[in-house]
Amino acid sequence: MNRVGSIALVTIAAAAFSAGCTAPTLSADDTVIMPGRKSPIRVVAYRPGLVQLNRKLSGVEVVLYVDGKEITRGPTDKDGYFDVEPILPKGTKLFEARATVGGKELKDTGRVFAWPERTIVIVDVDETISNTDFKALLSGADEDVGSTPLPGSVETLKEIGEDFNICFVTARPREVLDKTKRWMEMHAFPAAPVISSETLGDVINQQRYKRKVIGDIKEVTPNVLIGIGDKVTDSEAYGSLGLLTIVITEGLPKGFRAHGILMQNWEEVGDFFQVNRKVLRDPKKLTKTLETSGLLMRPTIKWAPLKGNRKTKTNANKAKPQPEIDDR
Repeated sequence: MNRVGSIALVTIAAAAFSAGCTAPTLSADDTVIMPGRKSPIRVVAYRPGLVQLNRKLSGVEVVLYVDGKEITRGPTDKDGYFDVEPILPKGTKLFEARATVGGKELKDTGRVFAWPERTIVIVDVDETISNTDFKALLSGADEDVGSTPLPGSVETLKEIGEDFNICFVTARPREVLDKTKRWMEMHAFPAAPVISSETLGDVINQQRYKRKVIGDIKEVTPNVLIGIGDKVTDSEAYGSLGLLTIVITEGLPKGFRAHGILMQNWEEVGDFFQVNRKVLRDPKKLTKTLETSGLLMRPTIKWAPLKGNRKTKTNANKAKPQPEIDDR
């Protein structure tokens, strides 16, 4: 997301939080099942508001169901969170969270993804996969019909998803989490967990927010090793956590440090994954490469004059990938 996009998201999010419905809401996060690892589930009870202080709904009894059967229950904490690590039945794809606040029944559905033991790729949303219409996104409409996928993002992520686990981490507010998931489904992005921000402070300080969220994921699995984004805050958050950092930007980018690998579009990202797939898809090999500052291959990119912008440009000068590197 460029600076203009960041300012737009902050401004419109603040307006949405301030003017939005204050009815109590229940929101269930996605979770994953991995061999030998925990499957944390978080459910949040809150009222939409500008700051977290106004959103807490503590002491709300939350009940989780799988296929209509109760699996666990408990109260939300002082921050409105119900965090639990239940044993989910094999093959579980969805769970339902239910609660009652002020006589009103609330419920939400969370998705469950079965992840094999392989490299996890963190992907940003706004201006990384989405040419975002912020007014459409944060309007009261049920669907985001104004935003469009960046060229090549759907196809490339589908290819990446065949060999990697994908997790979307966005600074978009929780209020539009379900809307974001529906937009991704509408445009046929690969199904994957989506994590959103909790407060306006998260939207403003996206680097700190993403460091916290990705750091929490790394505590569950060490295989969080690659990050894809579009802005300096993405690059700094990924790099500070030891991730291989891929930045999608074009023109004359400013502010990116040497640890970030700059790409002009999603086709180049796909080529990079293709020629390096034996190393990238193996967590042990990639970890060793990152720890020793090892080398990765990069497809050659033909020079092209600066024209147009990332939202409409096609990769007419795409070069053929170099041969794949050998196993290390």
